[in-house]
Amino acid sequence: MNAAASTPPDDGSGRRWRRRPDVPVAESPEQAHKRAAEAVAAADRATKLRQAAELAAAEQAAERLVAEESAARAAAAREQADRAAQEHAALAEQAHRARTEAEQAAAKHAAELARAEQAAGDATLRRQDAEAAALKQTEAATSSEAYRVAAEEAAAYQAAQRKAAEEAAEAQAALADTAHTGRTFAEQAAREAAEQAAQAHANRKAAERAATEQAEAAQAAHDDRIAAEARAQELAEAAGLAAAEYEAAWRRAIEAREAAEQAAADQAEARAAAEAIAAEQAAARAKAEEKVQQHTDIALAAVEARTAAEELARQHADLARQAHQERTAAESAAHEHAAAAGQAAAAEEAAHRAAAELADAARVAQAAREAADRTTEEHAEAARVAHEARTAAEQAAAIQAAAREAAELTALEHAEAAIAAHEARTAAEDASRAQAALAEQAHLDRTAAEDAAREAVTVADAAATAQAAAQRAAEELAEQARQAHAGRVTADRAAAEHAEARRVAEESAAEAQQRREAAEFDAREHAKLAGQAAGERHSAEARLAEALQELTIAQDARAAAEAAAAEQARARAQAEEAVADRAYERSAVEAAVRRQAEVAEEAMRERAIAEERARDLAAALAETRTLLMDEMTLRRRWWQRPQPVVLPPLPADHADIDSTPPGPAPDLDLLPDAGRHASGAAAVVTPGEGTEVITFGPPRGVLLTSSMLVGGAVVLALLSALATVGAMPGWLAWPTAVLVLVLLVGAWIARPPTSHVRIDRGLVDIVDGGHHHRFDLRNDRTELAMAGAPGEKEWKVEFLRRNLAPVSVDARMVDSVAFTEALRSWRPGL
Repeated sequence: MNAAASTPPDDGSGRRWRRRPDVPVAESPEQAHKRAAEAVAAADRATKLRQAAELAAAEQAAERLVAEESAARAAAAREQADRAAQEHAALAEQAHRARTEAEQAAAKHAAELARAEQAAGDATLRRQDAEAAALKQTEAATSSEAYRVAAEEAAAYQAAQRKAAEEAAEAQAALADTAHTGRTFAEQAAREAAEQAAQAHANRKAAERAATEQAEAAQAAHDDRIAAEARAQELAEAAGLAAAEYEAAWRRAIEAREAAEQAAADQAEARAAAEAIAAEQAAARAKAEEKVQQHTDIALAAVEARTAAEELARQHADLARQAHQERTAAESAAHEHAAAAGQAAAAEEAAHRAAAELADAARVAQAAREAADRTTEEHAEAARVAHEARTAAEQAAAIQAAAREAAELTALEHAEAAIAAHEARTAAEDASRAQAALAEQAHLDRTAAEDAAREAVTVADAAATAQAAAQRAAEELAEQARQAHAGRVTADRAAAEHAEARRVAEESAAEAQQRREAAEFDAREHAKLAGQAAGERHSAEARLAEALQELTIAQDARAAAEAAAAEQARARAQAEEAVADRAYERSAVEAAVRRQAEVAEEAMRERAIAEERARDLAAALAETRTLLMDEMTLRRRWWQRPQPVVLPPLPADHADIDSTPPGPAPDLDLLPDAGRHASGAAAVVTPGEGTEVITFGPPRGVLLTSSMLVGGAVVLALLSALATVGAMPGWLAWPTAVLVLVLLVGAWIARPPTSHVRIDRGLVDIVDGGHHHRFDLRNDRTELAMAGAPGEKEWKVEFLRRNLAPVSVDARMVDSVAFTEALRSWRPGL
């Protein structure tokens, strides 16, 4: 043991000069007892703290139970408030839905009311239009009735005219029979006159003077005949022009009749369309808008039809006025023709008087046969001229009859149109007057024929040469008979035309009656529709009143629902506020419980640390006592030095320990050997702790620098001492002393730090002077920061603390590479 004590230590540094290592000062027994007493006091304090912590933990557990019960009640209240809030939200949603439905119903009813009012207004307008149309239709029916009555009167008048024409034809037939009888008598008289002609030949010379006078009279008659022929030619031309005008008027009348028929067909189509529209209206009565459109179409069609009818009526009125003017012109021409016929009759009468004078002269001068023959020839010529004049008059009468027929046709055409009935009636009356004039003229002609027959008998009795004239007169009478028969046929045709016109007028009147009935039916239908529209309007107003009442009820319900929803929202807000308060209180209680638990855990951990520290102190004290006893009982020589006693590291009095319980220890096999034993550092392994404890000391470079400075200072001090005692030159004393002082100051500055760092199963103990800091690498809340790279001078590791300055470990305290590897075994992300 003494040999072991006398053997100089070998630190493996290869240094030549031996120096006494830094041996820590051994602790005295009083200090050890003091430390033990402090440890016992600390253990008592830890026991008291543990008891206080346990009591506080019990109180906190009780408070936690109370807080949990309060939290449960608060949760139940919150659930109940949530359910109530959900119910109130459902009620509010129902109220809102009811309000929305009520508003929609109100809007719908308002729209229906507006549509009903619009439909009622439209129905009122349609009713007014229908009433106006019905009034117009009634007026049109009245007018049509008046036209029908006028047409019937015209037809009756035409029938009367037809009857008169038939009577005139019968009279003409009787006249023809009388003329035939007269012709027979004239033939007989001619034969007798022929017999007497022989007797009159003897009186020829006696009658020459009278013949000369008669020749002069005949010359005058011939001049009159020439004038009558010229007048007849003019009258014929005028009659041709009148016939052409009447033909044109007839064509225009036909065109007007066709236009009237087309207008009647259009009116029939319009009436059929109106009936179809009315049927469609009756079928679509449920839809007010369609009824409005249909009634509008009906009104427009009625207005257009009325406008067309008025335009057609104006056209027909213009045609009637034109026909009246033409009829007036025809009447003027007929009067002219009648005047011409009167002149011809006068000429014929003059001829008859001349014939009578010749007969007297023949009876007086029977002996003048040659004169009588000439006189007979002259009388025959005069008779021929008179016959031609009569033929011209008859032709003028025929032209007048044709003009009358054209006027009657025009009147019939206008009667068919049923527009100018009054003008047609006037034309018919004029035509009847013309026919009466013609009948009177025929009567005059018959009288003249009778007179001519009597004169012819007288002439036949007076002269035989009058036979030829009598025969011609008989032929003329036959021609008149034929003409009378043709007039009868014409009258029959006119009567048939009048009957057809009457039938057409009756049909027009029937159609007018039907139109009137249709108009009345339309008016009744429009009145019904107006009544239905009024009923619909009343029903719509009733529905609107009901909708308004329902809307009022819905608004009241909405207001009540909103008030209930507001109350529910207020209750829910109060419940949520109460729940929030309970939650806040619960959170505060839980935080207090957690704080108390943490305090209890901290106290228990401090107690465990204090107990462990007490055990460590007790063990260190026992070991120190053993070492001291061994050192004190060991006997040495005077040259032997005592071995330094290496004491285990003492636990720190003030350790910064994280409150988080320690976690699992890392796998130390992963650490390199240099990490557990820093190169150049006094790596001390605590006995009994194994390789889980790593201690770091200052690096070798720091220790070498400090040792060199101290060695240089010792050498210089030795030289200064030798110079002082005279062993060396004296001038070296002061420079050597200065160098020694400089080296001592440098050694003081470059002295190694009196700190050490230890990593004990993840706990980092940092002892720096009189401060001891402990950090738990196993706790994630322990924050580290490394500046620089391992091996550099600027390298350092800082342990951050809350509200305190960080604790730094730099390259002068530990080996940067080994310490970094050891930290990375616990913090791989460093």
